[in-house]
Amino acid sequence: MAESSSLLGTFLTLPLDLARALAESAQALAALPATLERTLRDTNLLIDEAREQLVTLSAQVGRMTEQLDKMVAITDGLVDGARSIAAVAGEAERQIGSTGQHLAATNRTLEQIVRLAEPLDRLGKRLGDGLQRLTGRGGGE
Repeated sequence: MAESSSLLGTFLTLPLDLARALAESAQALAALPATLERTLRDTNLLIDEAREQLVTLSAQVGRMTEQLDKMVAITDGLVDGARSIAAVAGEAERQIGSTGQHLAATNRTLEQIVRLAEPLDRLGKRLGDGLQRLTGRGGGE
């Protein structure tokens, strides 16, 4: 019998439970439009904020692109300057090499002049000594 009273209790509470569930579902359905409206409003606010952030990001990207363009122009100028410096350095090296060759040629010419001048110097001294002896103006008298 305990089993049949328990079964009878279940049958009696089942309609009440079903009625409560239906009432809760009806309340949830009644609240659904307001909830959906709130959710849509929040979603629209988030979309507006995201659009503002995209506008800000777009402006930042534009400024960064301008800065990168300026940096590229400066870098190109530096590269061109480095090429010019390299060309000037190459010309300077060539001139230094040429100057070294000119100095070597000048040294050879000076050596030749010295070799020619030494006999002339000795000849001049002999002629001077001879003239002094002829004129009697010797260094010892």
